[in-house]
Amino acid sequence: MKKSDPVLTAPLCTAELYHYSAEPFGGIEAVTQAGASFLKPRGLWVSVGEDWKDWCEGEAFGLDRLAHKTKIILAPGGANASYLRLCRHRPRHGGIRHR
Repeated sequence: MKKSDPVLTAPLCTAELYHYSAEPFGGIEAVTQAGASFLKPRGLWVSVGEDWKDWCEGEAFGLDRLAHKTKIILAPGGANASYLRLCRHRPRHGGIRHR
């Protein structure tokens, strides 16, 4: 991914963030990571722009979980949010490699 890519360089609080779900968004709750029994962290997952939706549609993955799109707006400075930023590289053959 190029260093000039806006996904990597834009401050998170100014990026277009969306949460996709099968049911209407019910709000944000505090969560802990203690005792997590799965590979990805617990919490609210958001897409920068529509990347997640585009990937799901391209792979025919979890399409039922795209029924509701909610725009997420972070307070300036990110408030007290902790976040994990995932970067990806799209090889020429169209696949996605996570690093």
